[in-house]
This record gives sequence, C-alpha cells and structure tokens, in this order.
Amino acid sequence: MKGSSDYLPLDHDGSKSSTDMEDDMLIHRLRLARSHSGSYMRFLTALSALLALVIYTSIIASVTWGMAKEERRHGTRFLGSPANDFITYEPYVMEQWELRGGVRYFGEPSKEVDQNWHNIFEHQNIGFSENLMHSLGREEEGIRLPDGTFFGSLMVFHHLHCLALSYQKNIYHALHPAYYQLDRLKGHEKAMHDEHTKHCLHMLMDAVMCQGDTTVLTMKWEEGGARPIGNLTSPHECVNWDRLMEWVVPNSVDVFADGVLVHPKRANVTGNGSGHEFNGSFKEAVATVFDDQMANFTMTYDAGAYLSGNGNGSTLTAQYFEGSNIYVYIRGKQDATSDWWNSENPDTMNSSVDPGGVLINNHIDSVATSYGATDDGVACVSMLQLLSHFTTEGHQPEHGIVLLFNNAEEDGLLGSRAFSSSPLLRFCRTFANLEGVGAGGRAMLFQATDYEAATAYSGIPHPLGSVIAKYGYDRGAVMSGTDYEIFANVYGLSGLDIAFYKPRSRYHTVEDDARHTSIDSIWHMLSAALEVAQSLPEKSTSGRSGGRGSRQFTDKGVWFDWLGWVWISFRVADLFAWSLTLVIVTPLTVALIIYALVRMDAWHLGNTTWGDILRFPLALVFATALTTAPLIAVARLNPLIIFSSSYVV
Repeated sequence: MKGSSDYLPLDHDGSKSSTDMEDDMLIHRLRLARSHSGSYMRFLTALSALLALVIYTSIIASVTWGMAKEERRHGTRFLGSPANDFITYEPYVMEQWELRGGVRYFGEPSKEVDQNWHNIFEHQNIGFSENLMHSLGREEEGIRLPDGTFFGSLMVFHHLHCLALSYQKNIYHALHPAYYQLDRLKGHEKAMHDEHTKHCLHMLMDAVMCQGDTTVLTMKWEEGGARPIGNLTSPHECVNWDRLMEWVVPNSVDVFADGVLVHPKRANVTGNGSGHEFNGSFKEAVATVFDDQMANFTMTYDAGAYLSGNGNGSTLTAQYFEGSNIYVYIRGKQDATSDWWNSENPDTMNSSVDPGGVLINNHIDSVATSYGATDDGVACVSMLQLLSHFTTEGHQPEHGIVLLFNNAEEDGLLGSRAFSSSPLLRFCRTFANLEGVGAGGRAMLFQATDYEAATAYSGIPHPLGSVIAKYGYDRGAVMSGTDYEIFANVYGLSGLDIAFYKPRSRYHTVEDDARHTSIDSIWHMLSAALEVAQSLPEKSTSGRSGGRGSRQFTDKGVWFDWLGWVWISFRVADLFAWSLTLVIVTPLTVALIIYALVRMDAWHLGNTTWGDILRFPLALVFATALTTAPLIAVARLNPLIIFSSSYVV
C-alpha cells in the first residue's frame, strides 16, 4: 500500500495534487496532437492518390489521343511519303458547282479554265530521294534524274489528272468533245481513250473509298420541290493544300529542260521526246524530239555505175550504215492526239492515223573540204526557226510537220535512207528538201515531183525557179545528188527540192563559209520553207498510196517565176492543150488576116524584095554565131575560167 500511495499521492483532503492535474493536461494534449497529425496524414495521402490518378489519367489520355492523331495524320506512313510532315487538316466547306475558292475549273471550256488546271499541275513533277526509292523497292525500275533524284509525283496529282489533263483523255474533256477535238478520234485511238476513261473512273472510285469521308450528311427538303436532298454545307476535314504545296514546290523538278529525261534506248527526251509526249500526268506539248541512234540499213548496189553515173560499172557492193538522225514531230491541230508512233502493229497505227503530214528535211553534215555554211547550214537555221515558229502559241499548224535533221547525206544520202525505219515516215505524204548546190544567193525551186507540189511554192514573197532546172538535173547537167531522190524515188513522196544554186564554183570548197552567204539568203530560204510547210498538205493530194515506194503522182507540171514576183505553174496536159490550140488557131488567124488584107486591097506581097525575105534569117544566124563563137573559144583555150568566176564569163 505504501507503494501505491507513493505512485498516487493525495492531498490532505483526498483529492489529486496539482502535479497530477498538469500531467493529465499534458497527456490530453499529446492525444489531441496525435489525432490532428493522423487526420493531416490521411488528407495528404488522399490528395497524393488523387493527384497520381489525375496524372495517370492524363498520361493515358495523351498517349491515346496522340496515337489516334498520329494514325490519322500519318495514314500513308508505311509508304514512306516525305510529304507527311507537311500534312495539316482544316475544316473546309466544299463548293458544289463550278468554282473552287473563286477559281473556275469546270463549266464551259476556255483558255482560262485550261490555264487554271495548268496552274494546279505546274509543280507536280517531283524528284524523290534514293533512300525513299530503296525503301519502296523501286530503285531499279525508277527513272533517275541528273541530280541523283528519281522522277515521280504525288498520287493526288494523278487523281486530279483524271479530271482534266493530258491528251484530252479525261472526264472533263469528254464532256466537251467538240472543243477538245475528241470527235476526231479514230479507230484504235478512240478505243485507247475509252480505256483511259474507264481507268480514271476506277481510280477515282478507289480514291474516294480509300479516304472514307465520315462527315455527317443531313437531308433537307428541296426548295420548291417534294424530294429530299443532301445539305452539303457541312465542313469537311481536309488537307491544307497551301501547306502541302510548301513541300511540293521546292521539291519539284523541271523535267522539260533539255537533258533531264534521258531514255536508255531512245536517248534525250525533251517535250513529248523520243516518242513519249509529256501529257497524261504532264503538261501538253506540241513537239516531240527523236534522237535516233538505232536506225540502220543494209543495201547492195553497183558501185561503178553509182560513181560514174553512166551505168557502165560492174562492182557489186554491199553497204551497212547506222544512223544518227535527229527529227522533231510537231503535232498538227487535225492530227491524232495519241502516241501513235509507239504502236508495235503497223496495221493498227495506219488505221488510226491518216497520213497527211509534211516532212521538211536538211542534212547536218558537210564535206571535209568545206565549212558547209550554205550546204547545208542555212537550211539548218531555217528549220530551227520553223521549229520555233510552229511551237509558239497561236502558230500550231493544221497538219503535223516532221523536221528531219539527217546525218551522212554527203556520204551517199545515207541519213535519208536511215529514216526508212522511223514510224514517222508512214505519217508523211509530202516533203520539202532544203539543200545547197551552190554557195549563197537565192534559193530556187530546183525540183518538184508534180504540178500540185509546185503550186505549194506559189505563196512565197519572192519566188525563183524554172522547170528547166528539173529537166536539166534529170539529164545530168548538175552532177550532184540530193535527198530529194530518196524521198521521191524510194519512198514515193510528193514534194519539192529547194536549193541554192550559185555561184556553183564555191560548192564544196572552203569558200562555202559564212563570209560568202548573207542574212538575205537565210530569209529567202526561210520564207520558202515556211510557206511550203503550211501549203503542201493542203495543195498536194498525190503521193504515197498503197505502200512505201509506190508513186501515184497526179500530173507532171510546168512552172517558172515572172521577174521574181509572180509564180506561174500549170499541168503538162494544160500546156499541151494550149500548144495545140495555138498551133491550130495561129495559122487560122494568119490566114484570116491575109484574107482580110486581100479583100481590102492592102496585100502587097508582090512588092517584097529578096532583101526583105533574107533580112531576118541572116540576122538570126549572125547573132547566134556572135554568141556561140566566143564560148567555144573560151571552152577550148581556157576551160577552167568557167569555174573561177561567173563575172569573168
């Protein structure tokens, strides 16, 4: 008990002491503090848990949204499209009629509409990196450009092309066949157009289903009608086109520049080149350049007869030649619009292409002893100007023109022979050969196959020529050959031989240079070439019919110029008719005059003396002898003077 009283001391009155009360208060405070501390900790724990839950939820939501957004934004990422980083979306209300953003793309066709479509496709040709092509597995088949990139485009441009671009092979052009000349398509070409249209419809259907636009389409009642129609004013989630162009424009390439597209077999391709026309998914081109390094032929001939020209040779010779011609096809307004020269079946090509083109030829080589300014540099300059003229807007010819820059003419007309393997030869019905058998001066109509071809020369400003030159050439008066022989006699084309002819003494010499020709000479040949290129298809209906080498020219002609201002041409049959008429009418007229003089008693033939009778015959003989004798003397004493200077003679 003593121990208990010591542990719980009591005051004398039996109550707790002050010390015990202080201890109780301290214990109470401790218990209260512990209670507050536990509540605070529970609050902090709950707050931390809530914060962790919010952070966790935010992370999960962000990752999920990012994945969804990434999946939507990079829907083509498995193809490795380099434009994905430039894809952003925006709300866009689609135009229902002809305009898009205030620009007209449909409606009635016009130059404005065509230009607006051209603006869309201006930067469609793109150079893709080698790494991208490797990742796609298309490096081997790709078209490598000079800068190391690969030629291609984005698929969106192909889908747009199906609407309105290229050769008139698309849906918009099909709605306006007359304006875009689709009503002129024939046979195989029309079948190709129909096939392309079906291809475009299928591609557009796949593109629409591929995009799967889920924009809500609500219906409403038609104003003034009783049928429901769709409310098309809902905004669509569309790619920002301007943002996409920020990648397209700097990565685009000009594939039309010379030397950019080089075919491994057909060489340089410029403007619809080597048989491929930059249309389809490219802009339309007027000219197609062919760099022909593959044409070749083998022939046998009597070398002795060929060299002597007298048919007495006896050396049978075989010759093989590989050509290096360059030729340009300029599409005419009335020509077929397809790449008809690529057809592997000649019968198919001939059924879809009406041969009506004109071939303009010159040769780009010269003999070793001459600079070749006139033979045949002036002709080459003239043809380059024709190319510039007919490919300028507003000057497209009605009928197609083929400009042939042939090589190895001086080695035996080999360049024109090599052209025989070109599919463009079947397209040509007429031709004009630009030559030089002199050095300077004016270019004359040297030869013509027939009357109709000669009439095509009538429109030039200052005509020069005579049928005498042709018959003189045919009889060997000029010991030179031109490509005219191949085109007329071998290929059976109807056409002209326009050539410089004097001074003959400078022909194939060092004096055939720029110093001995002039701008006037160039203008004279160019004016003739420009006229015949346009008029030959219209005025000449003769030429090839029934195969290569066949000749069905209409009539031989007679032609000559009158003082260099007027061109006169008519058929030989007409000349015969006029001659026969004069033979009959002239004597009758003389007889009628004599009869009238006798009746009028004005006929005084009996008073005529022998001097009157012999005056004219003697004057004719004297004048002839006075002219002929000096020529015979010069030819015997100094025959080379004839070739030294025409002025001395």
